[in-house]
Amino acid sequence: MICIGKPYVETVDGQARLCAPVSIGDRGTILWFGVEERYARFFTRRADPFVMALLAMAFRRGLDIRCDAPVSERLLHQLETYHIPTIANSGIGKRFRIHAEAAPGTEPGAGAVGTGFTGGVDSLYTVMQHMPGRVQPGFALTHLTVLNVGAFKGKRYRENFETACGFARRFADEQGLELVCIDTNFNEDLVDVMSVNGLHYISDAVTYRIFSAILALNGLFSVYYLSTSNPFKKFMLDPEKVRGDACYYDLLTVMTCSTGGTTFYPIGGEVTRLQKLIALSDWEPSYRWLHACFTSEGNCGVCRKCSIAQVVFDCLGKLDRYAAVYDLELYRKNREEFIARALMRTGGIHEEGLEELVRASIPITPQLERRARLLSAAVRVTDTYFRDQDADIPFAWK
Repeated sequence: MICIGKPYVETVDGQARLCAPVSIGDRGTILWFGVEERYARFFTRRADPFVMALLAMAFRRGLDIRCDAPVSERLLHQLETYHIPTIANSGIGKRFRIHAEAAPGTEPGAGAVGTGFTGGVDSLYTVMQHMPGRVQPGFALTHLTVLNVGAFKGKRYRENFETACGFARRFADEQGLELVCIDTNFNEDLVDVMSVNGLHYISDAVTYRIFSAILALNGLFSVYYLSTSNPFKKFMLDPEKVRGDACYYDLLTVMTCSTGGTTFYPIGGEVTRLQKLIALSDWEPSYRWLHACFTSEGNCGVCRKCSIAQVVFDCLGKLDRYAAVYDLELYRKNREEFIARALMRTGGIHEEGLEELVRASIPITPQLERRARLLSAAVRVTDTYFRDQDADIPFAWK
């Protein structure tokens, strides 16, 4: 069983932390969410964020969750009545129960509207679509977040988190938005999944962890936008096809994990990644802030994501707009290689419509065709070899 004690607030080195003692079998720890002290007044007193943070583990192990503090009535009802049975019946996770008192109503809120900011295509698209003046006033962004919930990897993960906060702060200041950076100790204390490239992999937990951090500040956020990478039409609950990636059922998760005080919305699933890039190509801030890359700082310019973005902008005749974020001289010197990579077929969800755009915009020579076929074959061999192995997977293919 997973046991969650009563939350409490403490200050450590100028950081306000919402903490709760947690025991998992015979192992005990203190989980915490850390923010600037000025945000401490928005901390919840309910167990909601800690339940959310531990949902993926409960699904993996089939462990019941017991809480000493109450859980929001709406959240508890939705998890027990809809979410847990659906995930368990689909075979994605194991069944378990949540033993907690239900807290009726909602906690007082400040009405903030937020979303996470990375500078990536999904993130920038969400921001663009919800800037003041583009949506109804009650749904316009007021806050951006950077969440240290496990996506920052390696020994320097907290340093990378701080770098990301600095990057987001500069963007937020320019756009007139507030920034909230939420730190956690998840990297140290919630390592419970398979290793990829020697790091723990959180695809089955990432949505829950994002929501856990936001629910920790339940007194601040009334609306929070989840930037989803998976088109809604790809929604599925087939464990063989989902393969541990929770983004395939984001629609279910946002519907069943809102609390009444905080409502989650999935954004971006209504369009493809190609359509997001096309939309961003006419939004001026993207020319300086796009960070569609695997690396933590800047754009490497050569990974799969960077290659596709540059080729798309090339096809649209708008590549010069991105001189501030890409090495366009490198691209032009190696243009045929970039185009061949864009034509490479990996079966990824980001490829929809890409080949059609490239072939309609750029003359494809026989040499390019051969190169694209060779790259596609290499991807298929690599994917087949590393499938289901708990081993180092070539990062460029991910």
